[in-house]
Amino acid sequence: MRDEYGVYRNKTFCGDSRCKEIIDSRKFDRNRRKKESKKAKGVLHRGVRSRVRNRILRRDNAECVFCGLRGPGNVQIHHIVPVSEGGKDIGENLITICSDDHNMVHLDMDRYEKFLLEIAIRRENEHSGREKL
Repeated sequence: MRDEYGVYRNKTFCGDSRCKEIIDSRKFDRNRRKKESKKAKGVLHRGVRSRVRNRILRRDNAECVFCGLRGPGNVQIHHIVPVSEGGKDIGENLITICSDDHNMVHLDMDRYEKFLLEIAIRRENEHSGREKL
């Protein structure tokens, strides 16, 4: 419904596939512009740098700290203290974890944070002096 100023109000999805395509396209464009803006401002976080990631994988033998699943294609690098909360890409804050356990940790971060910090710090101490991030 268009008001006297030409602005549409009460935008709802009518069920028509063309309407859905228009809505999806606009959302995609809006999200793309938002991402480009963050990238231009330097605030878009794209994950752990390859060099750091590879160092952590070597340190942890590319093995999940929970279940022991191994292999670079099977594990991910997890920030114990999230970047959004000031966590850094440093060894003491990074741990190797498989996809399933990564999801489990994110469902209850408070439960696992202390455990993961202890493991990461112990592993860093064991490997200190060998390599720098």
